[in-house]
Amino acid sequence: MLRDVRVLIAIMAMQGCSSDAVFGPGTGSNTGGGDAGGSANVGGAGDVGGGPGSGGQGQGGAPATCGNGTVQSPEECDGSDLAGGNCTDFGFSSTEGLSCTASCAYDASGCKPTCDGQLLEPGEVCDGSDLGSTDCTMFGFSNPAGLACVACQPDPSGCMPTCDGQLLELGEVCDGTDLGGADCTSFGYVSPAGLACDRSCQLDSEGCTAVCGNMVPEPGEDCDDGNFDPTDGCNNCQLSGNTCGAPITISMALGAQTFTGTTVGGGQHQTSLCPNEDTAPDRIYAVTAQTAGFLTASLIKSGTNYDSILYALTNCNDPGSGIWCTDNGSLNDPNGGETLSFEMQQGQTAYIIVDGYLGASGNYQLLLDLSAGTCADPVPLPIWQPGPTSGRGNTNNKPNNHGTNTCGGASSSDVVYEVTPQFTGNIDVRLPSNSTGYDSVLSARTVCTQQATELACSHQTGDDFFTVVGATGVPFYVIVDGFSGSNGEYRLRLDPF
Repeated sequence: MLRDVRVLIAIMAMQGCSSDAVFGPGTGSNTGGGDAGGSANVGGAGDVGGGPGSGGQGQGGAPATCGNGTVQSPEECDGSDLAGGNCTDFGFSSTEGLSCTASCAYDASGCKPTCDGQLLEPGEVCDGSDLGSTDCTMFGFSNPAGLACVACQPDPSGCMPTCDGQLLELGEVCDGTDLGGADCTSFGYVSPAGLACDRSCQLDSEGCTAVCGNMVPEPGEDCDDGNFDPTDGCNNCQLSGNTCGAPITISMALGAQTFTGTTVGGGQHQTSLCPNEDTAPDRIYAVTAQTAGFLTASLIKSGTNYDSILYALTNCNDPGSGIWCTDNGSLNDPNGGETLSFEMQQGQTAYIIVDGYLGASGNYQLLLDLSAGTCADPVPLPIWQPGPTSGRGNTNNKPNNHGTNTCGGASSSDVVYEVTPQFTGNIDVRLPSNSTGYDSVLSARTVCTQQATELACSHQTGDDFFTVVGATGVPFYVIVDGFSGSNGEYRLRLDPF
């Protein structure tokens, strides 16, 4: 042992070390490594103290232990020991909420923004006047100014569109060529072309064009029925016949004409003869007779789809000038079936009004016929259930078509009606005495010119009347005549029963 010490002294002497150095275990901060084995003059030279089996054994500092509740480098925190850290270190206004993870690192997930109107904190889009990086452009506006912060959320209500002819912004319907997906169809036109955007960023439909005749009513058109018939209530896509000042005008020669139309969008007129028609829209026909004759107006059931009323006036503007009014009165099938007939002089104008019951309106088919009232040209009276159908006239200055009937009429003028039932059943044929001003004779035949086909004849005090059994589509002829040369005004009435 002594020998070893001497050798070591000798070596140290050779290296210029003092012989009176004190040897002993090192107390350096590192463990085992030669260079960190001990300080000079304490544990021997570093190169010697650190080597295995040479000099002293170096002792370093103790390692950090996470979880012992004490912060040691390199720990940020340990348990409840946060080393003075709090949420303000992470950009929050409040100090509360910071915690430490099991690996001794800060956990700021418990920190919460306060929305205090001062500091923009994590989790806030904005706070007070601090809008972060947001402005009005992020909400589709050209001008960035105007954004506010409400409850730490951006409020674009103060952002304003610029109407610059370029960008379609919030609050604008259109801008420049950007119409926001709109076109002329948005305004009720069939063709999409023609829409523009004006200088105030509002849509301008002046360039949109309606096409009359395409069966679609477009802006500027009252109607569009696909034709240019001026007599159907829609003339060049404008309603006609809805006022007394602009009726549908018909010049009527002997013969028949059929008209289709609609009362939808029509005028509103009335007569003292008709109840319950004053609230419905109507269509007015001004019919002028080119020659004297009997005008018959009928609403054909197959072409009429609403509860209709038909009446005639001598003066369109005078409800009291009614000639006659008819309503078929059916509860089950009220659509169409009205017929009225009256005498007209050459050049006379009568107003035929197609109306509705209690506000009803719809499409109709109107048959107009001007006849002479003879066997060669009888007055047509189509009749539907439940009727009634009426004809008014005067036998004065009419021809004597038949000579005599079985109950009289040999020397009187007469008027001939061709009655065509649209059903099979009984028909009451009558000249009411209270509306017939002369000594009348009433008869019926299956062949107008042959007395032998007479079905019935009536000449009596009070009403002249009889019953005819009608068959669908089979006409018979009713002759309004006079006894012993008597002539005058009459009203013929036919009632199915």
